[in-house]
Amino acid sequence: MTMICAKEFAEWLRHRFSSDPKGVLLTREDVNHLTGRQRLDPGFVNDVH
Repeated sequence: MTMICAKEFAEWLRHRFSSDPKGVLLTREDVNHLTGRQRLDPGFVNDVH
């Protein structure tokens, strides 16, 4: 799975986990794997948030 942008990733997260009452915890490695990114920069995190 490769996400093109932070907005797309945020929409996917909301759709995938919106019914989970406990929420989710993602590691840096999880986000890199899910988005296909080489590294996680603060700008991407701010855009997702």
